[in-house]
Amino acid sequence: MIAIVRGSQVDLSVTTIVLAENPNEPLTLKMWHCPVCQNRLFQHGGSIIKIMPGHTPITRLPVIIQCDNCKAKYLIERIALI
Repeated sequence: MIAIVRGSQVDLSVTTIVLAENPNEPLTLKMWHCPVCQNRLFQHGGSIIKIMPGHTPITRLPVIIQCDNCKAKYLIERIALI
C-alpha cells in the first residue's frame, strides 16, 4: 500500500481488518491483540468479519495503527451490514 507520511510516499506492508456492527451485542467491547506478538492494540465493538493481508480499499480514509511492540501495521475498516 502506498501512503503519504509527512509529505513523502511510503510503501507500507499492512494487514486489513474489516469490522461490522453486531446488532446482537451493541454495547460489547472486545480487545484486539496483535497476532504477531500478542500485544493489546485496540478495543472494538461489533464483529471482525475478515482479516486479510494487504490493502483492500473499502473507505476513502482508512485508519492505520502500528503495534508498539513488533511494529506490525494494521488497517482498520468499518462497514455497515444491510
